[in-house]
Amino acid sequence: MSINQVEKKLIELIKEKSKTADGIPGLGIGDDAAFLLLSSMEEGKLVVSTDSVVENVHYKTDWCSYADVAVKLVERASSDLLAKGAHPHWALLNMNITEEFSKNISFYELFIDAFCQKLKDHHIVLIGGDITRSATNTFTMTVLGNTSTFIRRSNPEIETGDLVVMWGEIGGSSYAMNQLLREKVTDEEISGYYRRPVACWENDWLVKLQARASMDQSDSVLETLETLSLENQIHLKINLDLIPLSMKMDDSKPKDVVRSILSAAEDLAIFAIIPSSQKASLQNYPKISVLGSVLEKNPENKKEAQISFFWKNEPQQKDETFKDFYQHF
Repeated sequence: MSINQVEKKLIELIKEKSKTADGIPGLGIGDDAAFLLLSSMEEGKLVVSTDSVVENVHYKTDWCSYADVAVKLVERASSDLLAKGAHPHWALLNMNITEEFSKNISFYELFIDAFCQKLKDHHIVLIGGDITRSATNTFTMTVLGNTSTFIRRSNPEIETGDLVVMWGEIGGSSYAMNQLLREKVTDEEISGYYRRPVACWENDWLVKLQARASMDQSDSVLETLETLSLENQIHLKINLDLIPLSMKMDDSKPKDVVRSILSAAEDLAIFAIIPSSQKASLQNYPKISVLGSVLEKNPENKKEAQISFFWKNEPQQKDETFKDFYQHF
């Protein structure tokens, strides 16, 4: 079957599995461009994000079915939008597929079934995309949504004393990946942390708590915190023992625990900076943890992040082991 025949077959399959698009005026799959009726959106700003999962970089077929890959793609791509306080409405799907993938109907049926079902679960409408031949299987999802209040990654209005908070848990995905690399994982729940990460879909709290800045944690915790510090020119105090963990760790080896926390990634938690005046309101959000605060605002053009890390009130000296950023493979 030629790539053109495969593309037509895939498009028909996608249209069949995502019929919700056909019932919405102005939307449809099968043309070279999508027509969006922005007047159908609630008042707010249009927000766009995109993300990719690449075979042997973000997943291995030894560990993940193509249904898992589809779920991972939707959750990862949506997380960037959700971290801004936005609500996803529409999606574009690009499939760069190998000849092996195109010849195996079970591969793309698994992927498309799971992809379209996950979109329906989150009330996202697929409006188009592209399919092409590639040397590696790469799936890219572009998400479009809206928000009345856009939460930026950097904000000059951040003040000394503002709180650093987190929604979600971390550690499970990295732990599972390390176990899979050692071929030790047999527990479905543990492997599930890696195969099917879950984004924080309850994102109204960002607006209600007047978040000044926010960022999702698909890269390492350290990289996420350093980005917030550097881009906002602020000195952060972070209590690592207050970060909720998916996996139990051996507290008798604090250095290893700290390293594991800082290198954790792919858990799709959200880190945010909120005004200290919102501290009392946090009791309404039991899933949110306070990790620390903004110690001071630094001079502009500082080239290094300023973060003071603590573990059980003990300061942790930053060294090269802290620079073990998350590596996929």
